[in-house]
Amino acid sequence: MITEVQNSVTVNALREAFDAVPRNLEQMKAFLEFCRIGLPTSKAEEYRFTPIGKFLEANFDLSLYGQSPEAKTEAGASDESISITIVNGKLLINELALDEVEVSVQEASTQVNNKDAFAALNYSFCAKEIHIRIPAHLAVEKTIFINHILDSQAEQVMLNTRIVLDMEENSSCTIIESFQSSGINPVFTNIVSEYRLQTNAHLNYYRLQNDAGVYQVYNSTVRQLGKSTVNSFIFSFDGSVVRNNSIFSIEAEHCESNFYGLYLPSGKSLIDNHTVADHQMPNCVSNELYKGIISDSAKGVFNGKIFVRPDAQKTNAFQSNRNILLSDTAFINTKPQLEIWADDVKCSHGCTTGQLDKEALFYLQSRGISLEQARTMLLTAFASEVINKSQDTKLKHEIESIVMERLHSPY
Repeated sequence: MITEVQNSVTVNALREAFDAVPRNLEQMKAFLEFCRIGLPTSKAEEYRFTPIGKFLEANFDLSLYGQSPEAKTEAGASDESISITIVNGKLLINELALDEVEVSVQEASTQVNNKDAFAALNYSFCAKEIHIRIPAHLAVEKTIFINHILDSQAEQVMLNTRIVLDMEENSSCTIIESFQSSGINPVFTNIVSEYRLQTNAHLNYYRLQNDAGVYQVYNSTVRQLGKSTVNSFIFSFDGSVVRNNSIFSIEAEHCESNFYGLYLPSGKSLIDNHTVADHQMPNCVSNELYKGIISDSAKGVFNGKIFVRPDAQKTNAFQSNRNILLSDTAFINTKPQLEIWADDVKCSHGCTTGQLDKEALFYLQSRGISLEQARTMLLTAFASEVINKSQDTKLKHEIESIVMERLHSPY
């Protein structure tokens, strides 16, 4: 009953912020849907281990939702990359480095994943979307960097950002998305993205979440509309509360979907990954590998679902989640799931949770290696299975450095 009262107060505060600015009809519909769902609490099945609504109520003035302080910066110029910088919701781009890639701000399209409260909330408050278009037959050689800069020096920041990527036939690109905050006030980012791939499109996508103190919900949908390939990596190293909802909608034959995750929460951080591989057409492959190293009093959550629809014969789908707990107070909830309506498929899933192998530690120590070095070696080897899947050598070395620095810290 207390939770329902809190949620009612929260919705009223958000309604006050929503009514403060004129909205279009679609935004009004989305806000009504959000009010129907309400901010997730521990009673909501999909958020029962991550009641982020409770965290927002405790740390933010929700009557100011959607209002962000102005922050000044300039888009960096580089001949080696395409820089798309988003500063407290304002888009900055380096026009000289765009080449043939089209970047624009457009009216927001219909909401993605409207079953999620935060996706509905995003559409309610965000009337514009950042649209990236990769023309047909274009292989983008430069890396596309999407940099989110969050300046909370003046006041709290609560942002709703929408990103749409359209990859036309026979196109390819690499995207690296990262987040950087500065300031003394709390930051909450509510992001919705949709990536649409046509025939023979090839996408390498990397997301780096390494920002202490930030609260973030990221709803992403990858739609493979033609024969295409996606390699997706989510590296979650820090954040007060981080929730990633990753949906792969496989809507054409002969698609390949590879999605990997590595999370290393420490302190009191909570990192939650929910994934969906939705196989709708035959002759497709999906590979999913998520690994977690959890220390201190941190918490990790993994919920992975594979759907194989009746028409998706000859599907090959693999899912694995593996975790290492480094302390008695570290915690993980993991739930791999399969729902199959086709009979000619190869599907498997599994999860493991444990501590470092004492026999392996003893073996390394017997060879003259210190306990700290032995632990670091084993943890690095554990994380490397995900890191080594990366095809970006420079980023791979950067990730390895972050992991090594984190793993050398006291447990």
